[in-house]
Amino acid sequence: MKTDAREVIERSLLSCAADSPQMVAEIQARCGESPFVGIVERALWVVLVDHSHQFDEFDFALVAESFVKVVPDGLPTLVDIFNASFESAHVSHYCDRLLDHNAQHGVKLLAQELQADSEPDIDEYIQRLDDIKRPTRADVITVAEAIQQHEERKANPAKVHATGIPWIDGTLTDGGLKDGQLMVIGGRPGAGKSVMMAQVAAGMSSVDSPVLFFTLEMLAAELVGRYSARMSHEQLTETGLLFCDSTSGLASITALSRLERRRRNVSAIVVDYLQLVEVAAQRGQSREQQVAQVSRTMKRLALDLEMPVIVGSQLGRRSEAKTEPTLSDLRESGAIEQDADIVCLLHYDVEIEQTRVDIAKQRNGQKDIATYMVLDGARFQFTHDCAGSDEL
Repeated sequence: MKTDAREVIERSLLSCAADSPQMVAEIQARCGESPFVGIVERALWVVLVDHSHQFDEFDFALVAESFVKVVPDGLPTLVDIFNASFESAHVSHYCDRLLDHNAQHGVKLLAQELQADSEPDIDEYIQRLDDIKRPTRADVITVAEAIQQHEERKANPAKVHATGIPWIDGTLTDGGLKDGQLMVIGGRPGAGKSVMMAQVAAGMSSVDSPVLFFTLEMLAAELVGRYSARMSHEQLTETGLLFCDSTSGLASITALSRLERRRRNVSAIVVDYLQLVEVAAQRGQSREQQVAQVSRTMKRLALDLEMPVIVGSQLGRRSEAKTEPTLSDLRESGAIEQDADIVCLLHYDVEIEQTRVDIAKQRNGQKDIATYMVLDGARFQFTHDCAGSDEL
């Protein structure tokens, strides 16, 4: 019987696992709870996991007794696996190879399922494909390794992206947004969060490092019309902005962001706005849980792609009665407050006809600092005199 590459890798890992319960735990951490595809291999893995719970050394006779109940003719295979030699230093390599094979197998099965699906939910399939290609890998690093990573980060600091709004850049610790940061711009309808996100997107974007703008409230053509109130078509072209107005699905947004990061060197993502992002429905999942899922995914996207992600968020209706909205007013989920590195809250003051702009959260930086800006709707921008006395 021909032995394929996948089977060789699976049996090599099982040989490692048979060495000790500690090795089983390491493989679980690197590959997940059930990483084996082969019927015999999967059956042996289940037996080894079951016998490893007490962290006592494996007793071959007891393992064999359990295994042959599931695979009656599997004793020769079990003997070969237990007698095989392996290098513990190669476990990480074996795990990586197994994950690669599993990804290929998963993509093949997903393609077959899609072909047989008469009414496929494309967003769901895209999300599942993304999950297959990016398996979770848990690992522990030593303090020495952490120190080395810290030194490397100091030597190669994350890129800083100016937002194009001088007051915000001056307020942020690093003079702008850093790679991996999630910025949330919150406000009630009419407060100007879409205007501010559009202004930040244009200020950060360039032809060589474009910003990808997911506009969920208006068409790209409408958004360009708004920009045209203060920018010529030539100036707008020079920003290099990229627009997507054709999806509001979370899976599509993440998949397209990853694609454009590789294809066009996208330097930042803007999503207007978080509560409009659609999540594949799961039984028993509340709206708050769905919003939390979007929030966590946006933060994970910023870290994975090493770029800033800026998302808008509605504030709850009760914030209208306040002169100073707070983080607790972020609508539908406390996860937004937890996931965000920077939160900017907007509140239009009817009496003075200006918008209060409050940096309500800044991880590792100054917070609760605010100013007033003028929302120039006709020119689709906020204006602010940084030398003025309106800073609070």
